[in-house]
Amino acid sequence: MKVQLAFRTGFLYTKKYVGEVYKSMQPPKFVVIMLVLIGIMLFTASTGFMFAADTNEDNSLHQATATAMSKGINMGQLRVDEEITINEKVVKETLIREYVNQSNFHDGEKRLNIYAINSQPAMIGVESYNTFAIPIKKYLKEPDDQTTVRQFENMIFEAKKVTK
Repeated sequence: MKVQLAFRTGFLYTKKYVGEVYKSMQPPKFVVIMLVLIGIMLFTASTGFMFAADTNEDNSLHQATATAMSKGINMGQLRVDEEITINEKVVKETLIREYVNQSNFHDGEKRLNIYAINSQPAMIGVESYNTFAIPIKKYLKEPDDQTTVRQFENMIFEAKKVTK
């Protein structure tokens, strides 16, 4: 009686045993394993996509708000009275322009809400939304495959205690 041996990853197996191992991995198990791996991959891709969108939204809103507030300062008032006041109209226009220019994530629908703007003390409260589709919801065939990222930014310019 001859026993044929097969070498696999450093272990010794008989051909009969190797054949049983391959037979035990039937197509339904293989399909289930592949579906689980594809699901994990889609979840990871969707999470990364949402993280990138959230980071971009946060950075673009902060940069746009800071730029708008800086450009809206009334320099004459600052020189004469040493008080920081802003021109509200200039701040609104600059905020919208800068928000559009700062955003690198061009997928989806963007919305910008200005909740509060005040000339003295110089302040602004802004909220932005970015709605976009993510891969995992597309493949799960959900009726609404959109997800929303929300950011809020408050910026106040105020002087430290100054003695005139």
